[in-house]
Amino acid sequence: MGSRGSIGCFGVVGLMIVVSMIISLIVFLVGLAIVVAGLGAAGWLIYSAVADLQRRNRLAAGTEPLQVTGARAHAIAARSHDAARDALSSTLSAWQHLSVTRAIGTPLQDSYDRLEQRTVLDLGFQDLVLQAESAHTRAVLEPPTTAADLARATIELDQLTADLREALFRRR
Repeated sequence: MGSRGSIGCFGVVGLMIVVSMIISLIVFLVGLAIVVAGLGAAGWLIYSAVADLQRRNRLAAGTEPLQVTGARAHAIAARSHDAARDALSSTLSAWQHLSVTRAIGTPLQDSYDRLEQRTVLDLGFQDLVLQAESAHTRAVLEPPTTAADLARATIELDQLTADLREALFRRR
């Protein structure tokens, strides 16, 4: 029986050695996972910093896609606004020219007196002409700066031009 007791003692010692090896392996694997996670986080931070620096360089150079698209949109809106302002200016100039020359030498020469009577008596038309002149003056003296404001002003100018031309056509 004495030999069995010593075998049991070696079994407990062997079990403790195996358990300590398993615990050491678990601690090693947890430490390895922490190191790998730290390296991954450091790599992501470095990648993020490099990408941010590249974006800043593109912004400084004016080649950032969103920046270029924004500049292009602003240029398109500015050209549209200029065209709408010119169309309204042309319409107002034509109306003033007709008023001054009494349409002599134009296709409206025979019907101008009737047109003038209708427009002078129509307060809605007079208000429309005043609105158009005010909008044109604002567009020249205080032009909008952002693409959104340019688009809104363009819509207003185009609408006034269309309304003014339609009002003149209806009163012929």
